Amino acid sequence: MDGLSWRIGGMSLQTPILAARVSGTHPFKWDGGDANLNTSLTQTVKRLGGSGITESQALDIASYLKSLPAPRAPTAHSHEAVARGGKLFYSDTVGCGKCHSGPAYTNGKSYSHLTDDLNKVDTPSLIGLAQSAPYYHDGSATTLKAVLMGRGSIHGMGRTGHLKAGEISDLVAFLNTL
Repeated sequence: MDGLSWRIGGMSLQTPILAARVSGTHPFKWDGGDANLNTSLTQTVKRLGGSGITESQALDIASYLKSLPAPRAPTAHSHEAVARGGKLFYSDTVGCGKCHSGPAYTNGKSYSHLTDDLNKVDTPSLIGLAQSAPYYHDGSATTLKAVLMGRGSIHGMGRTGHLKAGEISDLVAFLNTL
């Protein structure tokens, strides 16, 4: 993860974090356009100007990516805040856990109502979230607080507009543990 956004095909696309985010997180690409990892690896090399890779090379790269450990989460300063944030994350009131579910914190679906510059956007895994800023496909939210306060290009994700400052802090504390 380099924290950079790139102009590819006329769009800003952020470099996604891959460590611990490839097993069980398909489809791939920000728009969910690649059904499996081998296709995504092959298409990415071509999209970036390469001539492609063989299926064997894609399998080797996929094996390597699957072996990468999750980024280390920062130490929680308040276990109580983390617990409160977890309750919010999984609550129907906020709704984060509806799409960011399961062991990889993704439902593997794509949504068309969240973004203006892609036809649809994939639900990314939240594993290692604290280490993956900036956020969204285009890197438009620089912090988790910005994500939760609607200060990025994605809108309509979850329901956080009614949360108080302390609740936002609790939710950030929880997200930092993933």
